[in-house]
Amino acid sequence: MKPTVFGLLAALAFSVAAPLASAETTSAVGAFNQDQALAEKGDAEAEFRLGSRYEKGEGVPIDVMKAIGWYRLAAENGSTKAQVNLGGIYMEGAAGVRRNYAEAKRWYLTAAEHGSAFGQFNLGLLYEQGWGVSKDEAQALKYYLLAAKQGDDQAQYNLAVLYRDGRGTKRDNAESVRWSLKAAEQGYAPAMYNLGIVHLGLTGAPRNEVEAYRWTLKAAQLGHYGAQFNLGMMYDRGAGTAADPMEALRWYLRSAEAGNLEAQVVVGLRYMDGRAGHVDIEKGMHWLRAAANKGDAVAQFNLSQIYGRGLGVQRDEVEAMRWLRSAAEGANASAQYNLGFAYYSGRGVGKDDAKAVSWFRRAAEQGHARSQYNLALLYERGEGVAKDDVAATEWYRKAAAQGIPEAQQYLDALPKK
Repeated sequence: MKPTVFGLLAALAFSVAAPLASAETTSAVGAFNQDQALAEKGDAEAEFRLGSRYEKGEGVPIDVMKAIGWYRLAAENGSTKAQVNLGGIYMEGAAGVRRNYAEAKRWYLTAAEHGSAFGQFNLGLLYEQGWGVSKDEAQALKYYLLAAKQGDDQAQYNLAVLYRDGRGTKRDNAESVRWSLKAAEQGYAPAMYNLGIVHLGLTGAPRNEVEAYRWTLKAAQLGHYGAQFNLGMMYDRGAGTAADPMEALRWYLRSAEAGNLEAQVVVGLRYMDGRAGHVDIEKGMHWLRAAANKGDAVAQFNLSQIYGRGLGVQRDEVEAMRWLRSAAEGANASAQYNLGFAYYSGRGVGKDDAKAVSWFRRAAEQGHARSQYNLALLYERGEGVAKDDVAATEWYRKAAAQGIPEAQQYLDALPKK
């Protein structure tokens, strides 16, 4: 391949004095020219480096198509790094390149067959997710295992998850912990987080709060927002460490700042009710709105309560109903119950018994006891739904089983058979 020659006509015609090249630029250009000379002689490593330069814009403008061209030459000359990078471009897509899982699989498989841990890991990912191939968790396990044995921390972690969940193999907590530990010892934060969960006894392993705290703290310090949230809960409850509400808040806040919606709700509520050490309505509303605007139904429900009751803000029934409806549509059972009651009573909306039944039913099917009772009552009375004593009895039984005394009173009054 002959190098492209760029003329100096534009610079000369405009008599523009070119700035002196920095040492860094000169070095980059020199390295590029050297790589191009070697690449044109078929040097696979130089071909790979040229592909990387074009992909990242190192010493040349970014040009994904040229990157693919050089990667392909290197890949065909046996460079597993180029094979993996080609797989990555096709798996993710890039400027001017459509995502192509079949092509990604072809290059990852080539790299994997040549012993590349990165190729093996990514091939495992394709099989686990069913991207461009039939979903096959046993195949995913096979390729993760090959990569994990070579020390790939992500493969070790994914392997641990498959063993933990019994996907692609039988469930094996001991193997799950073993591979999580290998990844964690390499500094992989998700594995540390997983070990924290394991030691809390949430996967069937013996509970060890001290070890849970140790691994959760490590992951949290590396920025894992799930671990930061869990660490906050551990400080709240004194699990594996002394209880410290302010330290709990500090970790909840870090998790919230990293985008964890659950943490944003917790922080928001603590500022609203003073558990943050003082009441700060502005901060509380900031965090609740941040989570609510991203679709968190718990945050939306709390905003509906705050606006509906005027808790620290001016009462606003329109805003309350807007957030209540959003939370209900987001499957929050308490919101569905409240919206059902609003339609039944005509409070904030036009009275509509049929809609009341619909919302009570949605909450009842999620196990909301008061909704189960109200739904039974409406079936018994035939309000918003055809009268149906059998359905009423069924829902009364469910509500009574959850401790609703009025439901039990109805059942006690039924004729004895």
